[in-house]
Amino acid sequence: MSRRCAYGYLFETPIPPDAQVMRKYTHAPHPLVLRVEGPATGPDRPLGGLRVHVGLVGRAVAYFPNVLFALSALGKMGIGSARLPYALRSAVDLSTGLESPLGGRSAVVRPPESVRVPIALGSPGETPVRVRLETPVRLVADGKLVRQLDLARLVSASLRRLELLWRIHGDDAEQDWSLDSAALVALANCVDVLDDRTRWVESDRFSRRQGREHPMGGLVGEVSFGSGAAIFIPVLRLAGRVHIGKHTAFGHGHFIAATEEDPSVPAA
Repeated sequence: MSRRCAYGYLFETPIPPDAQVMRKYTHAPHPLVLRVEGPATGPDRPLGGLRVHVGLVGRAVAYFPNVLFALSALGKMGIGSARLPYALRSAVDLSTGLESPLGGRSAVVRPPESVRVPIALGSPGETPVRVRLETPVRLVADGKLVRQLDLARLVSASLRRLELLWRIHGDDAEQDWSLDSAALVALANCVDVLDDRTRWVESDRFSRRQGREHPMGGLVGEVSFGSGAAIFIPVLRLAGRVHIGKHTAFGHGHFIAATEEDPSVPAA
């Protein structure tokens, strides 16, 4: 697939010829994250208040018009088994707060502003850290599904996700990945789990193209980590925005990390 093809780049992302990672793989991590908030009002009633969060990483920002057009076309086709239609009301650039009304023929939507976020560590601290798994997090370690989450596995998955997105989709060729992932995972392995309120939820997705179901289960809920976890807050917050684990393009792997004093993650 060519990088000039929107579908190919977003959903069948090719490995760049000069890539230093994933040389044995056929496809790279997708630079697109979709997440839907707000349930339908009923099986035979119009949808209400749906918010679609679209995250585009690196060079994928250039394909925002294609994504917006696809979401609009999908609304005309209808979604779900009942093929319920919907219409886009507005597009909001979360980096600037600028809202562009949609629906009219003269509607003009500005492309979103690109935001550069440094990948760095935070300040050491003794304050516990809470992590809320908002959508199913499906991780694999040593060939097995992770059904009990510790900080080392969370940090490992976060760093791997961020590094791959950085190397494959980033446009800052003059800078290289500077974090020692192995050392940081070893450091995270020394942090205790204080409270684990996560649970495994099962779900499946039927692929019409492949004619079979795919398991989509993962962990949801909340887990707290003890002294030493605070240094990972910036990494975890950024990874939570781009999601981790399997099925990120379907909205899975979204989580929020904060210290105990931070009200942005309400207690369960």
